[in-house]
Amino acid sequence: YAYFLGQELAHGANTRGWSSHKLLNATLVREQSKWWAAAFTHEPPILEDNIPATRLAVLATMTDGINCKKAYESNLISKIDKKDRQQALALTGGSMSKGINGPAQIIPAMQPDLLGEWYVIASFNAEGLPLEELTAIAWRYAPEKMSSFMQRLSQDFRDIPKVKEMLDCIELDQL
Repeated sequence: YAYFLGQELAHGANTRGWSSHKLLNATLVREQSKWWAAAFTHEPPILEDNIPATRLAVLATMTDGINCKKAYESNLISKIDKKDRQQALALTGGSMSKGINGPAQIIPAMQPDLLGEWYVIASFNAEGLPLEELTAIAWRYAPEKMSSFMQRLSQDFRDIPKVKEMLDCIELDQL
């Protein structure tokens, strides 16, 4: 939180009376206007946008990174084109390096963990992304990583109703 507060103060924000949630929201807004805008030919997505790049960024954050090719070959996601991977990389702050096939197939989690956790919660709170579907995919793709994510999430944001929804929306015996 201290780093995020320092960033807001450095940008001239009056943070007096801000809650930790407001601080995290402001950080996401700054990320959207600064970094995300560079990867999108139109306006960068807002949290309620249910687009492939946002879905990938959320999945990657919940699973500590996602290999699009592996997830596609496992029938967990549809084929992801180069543009959507590039946009997902911008959303999570991943490297935009290009190999023979364009942007990498591996989309990293949004870092630091606290901001990534808030990004996932905010994306689901906006009611734009399908919580049950994406959570089920994350559990199937990387159950150990998803378990770690949910543990951190429930420790850091136990008072947020969406966290309980995420815990309740998957039958663990289906994994």
